[in-house]
Amino acid sequence: QGKLRARKLNPSILDPEWKGELNLDLEGKFLSPPGRPGKISFRVGLLESRLFERVLTGDLEGSWQENFLHFTQLRLRAPGFDLQGKGTVQERFSLEATVTNLAAFIPEAKGQIKASGWVRYKEDRLTGIMKAEGKDLLLRGIAAGDFRADLHLKEYSQKTPPLISVEARAGNIRAGSLKITDLNFQVAGTPDSHRAQFTMALNGSAIQSELTGAFAEGSWKGTMEKLDGRDARGPWNLQAPARITFSSNQ
Repeated sequence: QGKLRARKLNPSILDPEWKGELNLDLEGKFLSPPGRPGKISFRVGLLESRLFERVLTGDLEGSWQENFLHFTQLRLRAPGFDLQGKGTVQERFSLEATVTNLAAFIPEAKGQIKASGWVRYKEDRLTGIMKAEGKDLLLRGIAAGDFRADLHLKEYSQKTPPLISVEARAGNIRAGSLKITDLNFQVAGTPDSHRAQFTMALNGSAIQSELTGAFAEGSWKGTMEKLDGRDARGPWNLQAPARITFSSNQ
């Protein structure tokens, strides 16, 4: 067993963009009883440190035995942010995060976000469920009074793409002159092939749509198969499927 104190570490040695200064207390112990598997126990105390111009503190305590990584405690704190976790990574690792001040992470943003769920990483496959809720959000000129999202990364076999389903709802959205009182979005499938649908109430009009598509080479390409709605003039609809491409380069 052993202990180590580290003060004023420079994280930019690992990555030039990681500007800051870290202060750590580390403890480790290795046990190997006769006739039983060995076990490594560890604890990391993150004393008041700075990273990306933010003050951080935290604690990490866990063990490694028979290829199972178990955390009895994970805690990371910063102004306006709190993250907690515990569990076995290969079985069920629970997470809970709270952001009480979004502006602490994104300049000129506002709002509060809470997220919770669990993940499992086993045999190079990640599965889990995460839920998030937000209120009084403002980001890049778009405001939302409330927001909720559910992400489910389902079990999938080896050598196949992950199967994902997402359901999200937002209300009281404003972007310039646009006012969306209600927006619902659903998507299910794999990154290579998925189907999405959404409904929304926009400036007094009801709109719904269905799309299929895929992510490839940094862009999303798909087809809008359905788009119809109703406004003050009456009903309207898309006459034929339309091809759509979204790219970070465009």
